[in-house]
Amino acid sequence: KDFKILNACCLHFGVSYDDLIGHSRLPGLVRARHSAQWLLYQYEWTLSDIGRLFRQADHTAALFAIRKMNGAEGGLKEDLQDIIKILRGEVV
Repeated sequence: KDFKILNACCLHFGVSYDDLIGHSRLPGLVRARHSAQWLLYQYEWTLSDIGRLFRQADHTAALFAIRKMNGAEGGLKEDLQDIIKILRGEVV
């Protein structure tokens, strides 16, 4: 299920897995990465595990992403809803 989250984010945002877990600061990749981190956290991954998956030095970058996504509005919120629909097998 956890890698389904990553695949759904790649599909929704049109990015590769390597770009999703990479270090690029391009806005589209950051948005995809933060969405993936938030969804993994919702599925009970620890901040440390998320940080390791995304090759971050520690958990604080994941914590920042999750806090940012918790306050998501507009397009960000719609992205999360669309990814959840993909995970449920619904047509987006």
